[in-house]
Amino acid sequence: MPELPEVEITARRLGSGLADHKVESALARLLPLHEDKPAIADEALFARVVAAAFSQGRKTLRNALASLASASTLEAAGIDPGARGETLAVADFVGLANLLVKRPTADTSDRR
Repeated sequence: MPELPEVEITARRLGSGLADHKVESALARLLPLHEDKPAIADEALFARVVAAAFSQGRKTLRNALASLASASTLEAAGIDPGARGETLAVADFVGLANLLVKRPTADTSDRR
C-alpha cells in the first residue's frame, strides 16, 4: 500500500470588519489508519449505523437506531441503549455493525 500523506486542517478567526465574533480556532490532524483500521464486515451497514446514530440530534441510541437494532442487540454489543451517539468510540460502532451482519434481519423486536 502506498504511503498516504498526513492531512492537517486549520481554522482561525477571520476579521469581517463587522462585530467581533467570538469564534475559536481549531486544528485537526488526520492520519491514515493503515493496518490499525478496524475490521468492518459490511462498510455500507457500518455507514448506515453511524448515520442513524447522528441523524436525529441528541436522541438516545435506542431511539436513533430503532430501525436497525433493538435495545437487547445494543446491549449484546456492549452499548447502553440510553447512551447518545457522541459517547461511543469508533470501535463501538464497528462492533455493533459487525454484530448486525451476523443477524440477517433487522432486530427491532424489543423496542421500548
